[in-house]
Amino acid sequence: MLGNIGYFSNTRLTRICLKILIVLGGPTLLISYSLVLWSLAADLGFNNSFLWSEGPLSNWMVWLVAAVLLTVVFRVARPVE
Repeated sequence: MLGNIGYFSNTRLTRICLKILIVLGGPTLLISYSLVLWSLAADLGFNNSFLWSEGPLSNWMVWLVAAVLLTVVFRVARPVE
C-alpha cells in the first residue's frame, strides 16, 4: 500500500528499513551474546543470579540459539555494496 504513495516508494522504504536494521544490529547482538555469557556463568556457578531463575529462558542454550539466529538475520539483511 505504501509503495504507491509518491514519497514512500518500495525501494526507499526498503532502504530506510535496512538502515534501521543495521543501526539496531550491533547493540542487539551485543546484548544477546552478553545474555548467553551471563546465563552460562550462572549455570557454572560463577555468578549468583540470572534474570530468569527457572523456565526456558534460564537455559544458556536458548540464548545462544537466539543470538546465532539474530546474527544470521543481520548478515543476510546487510545490503551488498
